[in-house]
Amino acid sequence: MKRCSPDDRLRLLAEGRLAEPEAMALEVHVQSCGRCARRLASMAGGEDLIVELQGLQAARDRIAPSLARLSDTERAVTTTLFGHS
Repeated sequence: MKRCSPDDRLRLLAEGRLAEPEAMALEVHVQSCGRCARRLASMAGGEDLIVELQGLQAARDRIAPSLARLSDTERAVTTTLFGHS
């Protein structure tokens, strides 16, 4: 996400009512944009949400290698069973 998000999207994120793909993209943006991080924190009631977002990103980073291996395994099984990926 390159541009800052409108307040209504940040509010939906703060309330946990944003669809997962958009929520993930917006979380990544908020982590790299101090302006949006401050706007979100003011909507969500403080720094707790920012700390939670940072924790989610760290967790996502920790599982990324496992997800990549799983994807490789899925491709190998598909190729073995069906002859294509």
